Amino acid sequence: MQRSLLFLFMLIVVALSGCVAGTAVVYEVATISVDERKVGILFSDQGIDVEIKNAYFKDDVTNLRHISPHCFNGCVYLVGEYETEVEKEKAIAIAKGVKGVKSVEPCLLLKANSSQCTRTHDLALAAKVKAKLINDKDASAIKIHVKCVQCRVILLGIVGSQKEIDQAIAIAKATEGVREVVSYLQCSH
Repeated sequence: MQRSLLFLFMLIVVALSGCVAGTAVVYEVATISVDERKVGILFSDQGIDVEIKNAYFKDDVTNLRHISPHCFNGCVYLVGEYETEVEKEKAIAIAKGVKGVKSVEPCLLLKANSSQCTRTHDLALAAKVKAKLINDKDASAIKIHVKCVQCRVILLGIVGSQKEIDQAIAIAKATEGVREVVSYLQCSH
């Protein structure tokens, strides 16, 4: 019942918003409607993400804008690059200090000065993996967040079965250009 009301509310927001904002909201509605978490936990996780991102952007001493938090059931996964150990440790400390955070798992790489795997390559690889997941009947693509750092694919999210996790990992590994696959996918059961 809660999800139906939430879905209806989000559709109203879409109807009242512009095209670009509406597209983002439609994706969010689709994600929420299939998410394995309860609505309260989902919103708590999103609040944690926002609080960490805000703290990163407000920090004037270090450059934490290349690190993004992803929270699932109170567990935060930090994905991105850092330039100094101080930045890495500060990013972790900020995330650990947010109310509601149960654990912090850093998937952070030292920023590389390589032309072999640029931000453009990462975006293209993430898009290729996501497209393959969408076209696969055994993977719940909308439940899986795909991030890419230095041509390493990071899979995050909560799916319905171990079979979906295994399939998503296999798809990512089979994608040309992927150096490594790191999976933080969780099974809801």
